Amino acid sequence: MRRTFALAIAGVALAAGAEPKATKLQPSADGAFGIRMVEEGPDACRLEVVKGTDPSWTLDKCVGNASDLYFVSNDGQRFWVLHTTPEKPGPPQGKKKGTPWYQVEVASLHDARGNVVQSRRLMDLVLPLDRDKVRQLGKHFMWIGGVDGVPGKPPRINDAGQVEVEVSGARTLKLSF
Repeated sequence: MRRTFALAIAGVALAAGAEPKATKLQPSADGAFGIRMVEEGPDACRLEVVKGTDPSWTLDKCVGNASDLYFVSNDGQRFWVLHTTPEKPGPPQGKKKGTPWYQVEVASLHDARGNVVQSRRLMDLVLPLDRDKVRQLGKHFMWIGGVDGVPGKPPRINDAGQVEVEVSGARTLKLSF
């Protein structure tokens, strides 16, 4: 019994000492604001927006994870989340048809409260003829150029304050805030 108790205490100590995962700070187009996602544990996330080096606002909500990409607007009030390796829908239940993988949401624009202002599915961004260029993994897929070994330029903010994303098929999209 003592051994079980000691193992339980050790497990709690390891879990408590786990380092949070965080994205690197991504600046806005004009450099006034920056954004970062911090994953502190399962279903425990914090989105941080800073102005210069001072905190501007935080959102205690998981709107993605530390492997996603985050971009903040020049006024610091909106942000895009690009899901780099979205999860495919599960198998169909019963007689219902399942959701095709290309109908999965891959990008979303949020306000400072975390509300979704707009979202994009893969089928909205990748042409049907280019879907075969999307890298298929077991339960996930990769669709963004320049990320995780996919050829192309990584996503960036242009001088006009838009997020430029090169998708599979070498098509470049511009997402406005």
